[in-house]
Amino acid sequence: MKAVKLHSKLFLEGIEVPFIGATVTSTVGQATIAYIDLVPLAAINNIKPRTLVQIFTTDPKNDSPNDLKLMFEGEVFGLSFNKTVSSRTTSISAIDYSLIVTGK
Repeated sequence: MKAVKLHSKLFLEGIEVPFIGATVTSTVGQATIAYIDLVPLAAINNIKPRTLVQIFTTDPKNDSPNDLKLMFEGEVFGLSFNKTVSSRTTSISAIDYSLIVTGK
């Protein structure tokens, strides 16, 4: 299988936010979770629990960077900061709305 570069955008409460990457995990019978590595900016300190998270990305079969599809929608449930001598990282964890809708 050939690797394909995807164009993606992250929105928090409808505002586009720069990010480094995201990993989305999904398991049958459980909520989908997104782990998102953010660019460490001061505004990250304003992210609150339950902030709306949307990740849009291109379809790997369609190479148009303007044709974005919703890949994930959920809310923030975790925020993580890490600082070393040479770098800083910030990441958020978001969970989809399936548990709210199904009441489990």
